[in-house]
Amino acid sequence: MSAYLSAEHGIGVRAGRFCAHPLLDRLGAPGGALRASIGVGTTVDHVDRLITAVARYLQVGPDPRPIPGT
Repeated sequence: MSAYLSAEHGIGVRAGRFCAHPLLDRLGAPGGALRASIGVGTTVDHVDRLITAVARYLQVGPDPRPIPGT
């Protein structure tokens, strides 16, 4: 998902376990999670782009063409 957001939408998120292995195990996400950070420079447009990109991924899936460099 993080590679999809980056390659297809230019959105950077963090993926992994974030030094929270026991918590993620307890939450039923032993493979990790995604984290999008919102800060002072984040606009409503940025948040809308992320929501739209995630919704597209869930509806259509990623582009089947390989992502360069992977």
